[in-house]
Amino acid sequence: MKKFIAFIIALSATPLSILSVNAEKVDYSLWDRFIKYDLRITDYDSLSEEEKDLCKFIFETERSSEDTIICERARRILAGYDVGERIDPEQVENYYNIIDRCEDYWLLTPYPNPYENGYESFREQYEFSKNRATLEAVPDIRHIDEDNCYNEYWTDDERTASIEIYNNSYYTFDEEPFIYKVYDGDTYEKYEIEKNLEFLPTMEYEGCTYQIYPDNTLALYSFNNNIVDSVDIPENIDGMAVTGIKMFAFDQCDIESIHLPETISYIEPFAFYNCEHLCDINFPEGLKSIGDSGFCDCSALGDINIDCPNLEFSKFPFYNCTAKNITVNTKKIPDSVIYSFTEYESLTIGDDVKEVGIYLLNTDTEIPESVKIVTWGEIYEESITVPEHIEILGAYTEPSGNKFLSVSIGGEPKIPLIDNPSMTELHHSIIKGYYNTEAHKYAITNNEQFQALDNLKYGDANNDGNINIADAVSLQKYLFGNGTVGYEADLNKDGTIDSFDMIPMRKTILNPQ
Repeated sequence: MKKFIAFIIALSATPLSILSVNAEKVDYSLWDRFIKYDLRITDYDSLSEEEKDLCKFIFETERSSEDTIICERARRILAGYDVGERIDPEQVENYYNIIDRCEDYWLLTPYPNPYENGYESFREQYEFSKNRATLEAVPDIRHIDEDNCYNEYWTDDERTASIEIYNNSYYTFDEEPFIYKVYDGDTYEKYEIEKNLEFLPTMEYEGCTYQIYPDNTLALYSFNNNIVDSVDIPENIDGMAVTGIKMFAFDQCDIESIHLPETISYIEPFAFYNCEHLCDINFPEGLKSIGDSGFCDCSALGDINIDCPNLEFSKFPFYNCTAKNITVNTKKIPDSVIYSFTEYESLTIGDDVKEVGIYLLNTDTEIPESVKIVTWGEIYEESITVPEHIEILGAYTEPSGNKFLSVSIGGEPKIPLIDNPSMTELHHSIIKGYYNTEAHKYAITNNEQFQALDNLKYGDANNDGNINIADAVSLQKYLFGNGTVGYEADLNKDGTIDSFDMIPMRKTILNPQ
């Protein structure tokens, strides 16, 4: 094993301001909104003490930071994802890069466009790094500002040491060593860990080339047999598990059917690029990530069934794809996943889905009661219909730093917790829903029009089964703050009981139907 090459530069500066929380910098009035719309928690009291500590850590750490950061690992733990083991500095010595396969690289980096500079140059840009070993890990802290853009991978919960990666791209092309810091109070010693620049060894098996990783797992590097129209990838070869599909592994193949083993946990970007004859493929339950454009231009896909509890989608995993019938059962279905498909006949949402994008509400797709959260998005339609069981409408999207292509060139960071506008702000869309639900509260809070879907006897303000002058008296008393009425008094069905309901009340009493 290579040895650490030590700078041994002891610095007197605070390791990172994010851990020296200054309570005066944190606006605790944002706490309730943060818990609900940012962390997507509707029953805070039901959390364990450990989970409550994570909530506090995320809030105070992110809000007190001088730059734009995301407590990535803690957030995923709260969301119920498998974050895996922490990195070991000794293990890192065997790898060329450290990546988080679930991170949305399309947004974080100027991603190469294969149509812009020519397909071959795009391929060549990635070939040399594709041959080297990358270590999959979840960062503890993501710094997402352009001038301070790096990931921190802690070696333990206390951050006694960390490794910093100053490039968030899927493949990094520099040969700079890893930065390894060991902390001692307010100081740290800084070391370097040389990257392993050697190409991974490969092996051939049944018409495919596999890379052998340092942890004795295999990744399918390339499919070399264009004679057959189907392939069944094995779970293991010579005792080594096949865990991944590499970038361009099935690039422009004529393959029609592929069976992936249950050991597959990741599919890299463009892995099945332009497989225009691929019509049948399965998605193993243990799959955790599908890279950007993993199935780009797959124009013959038939039925798709994705039942993967730990899968986190990239932005456009099925870019420009067609499919007939789609079934998705993951924790979250972002709008971008559905946008990826050029057309489809049906979409079925599984019973384990907890969150969907706003786009799905105005489609023919049935939203099951398991779905409690709708992600924020601009509503361009005249109206949006919100199911009664939705508990969070407009859950915040991820913060954006002042990074190129993240917001705008030279743009200021956007923190949804303090900068998030109403979803209906652009077109003042009507919110259709039920009284005393999240849809009702959202419309009232954002001063937008609400259209009630409840089957009520409008006009029966005192809820005695009859509509008469007594209901007008009850409404008048309510307006003067001297009584209570039911939602039956909202005669104009705008979600608010006010003086504007007196006119239709009068008409209802004078002209009973």
